[in-house]
Amino acid sequence: MLNKGNKLKLLEVQQPGEVGCTSDPNYCLFHMMVHHPTSRCFVLKDKIQALIEASDLTLRSRLEKVTANMVTLNFKNFSKVTV
Repeated sequence: MLNKGNKLKLLEVQQPGEVGCTSDPNYCLFHMMVHHPTSRCFVLKDKIQALIEASDLTLRSRLEKVTANMVTLNFKNFSKVTV
């Protein structure tokens, strides 16, 4: 999404043989090489943080569906306790 919106420019390919290795768990989509997973790419995180601070990018919070577990208690069978 960031690449399509021209907000983030991708780096030049350093290892052309590794560009299509997206199934490798250590493939970084930003660097387009096998070295570290995208989720641990500090360079990408720093660039995204800079876009947020410059107000070029805003994050939406995820709206979670909240549910409640309802329990019905029946006290008819309990005897009265006196202290």
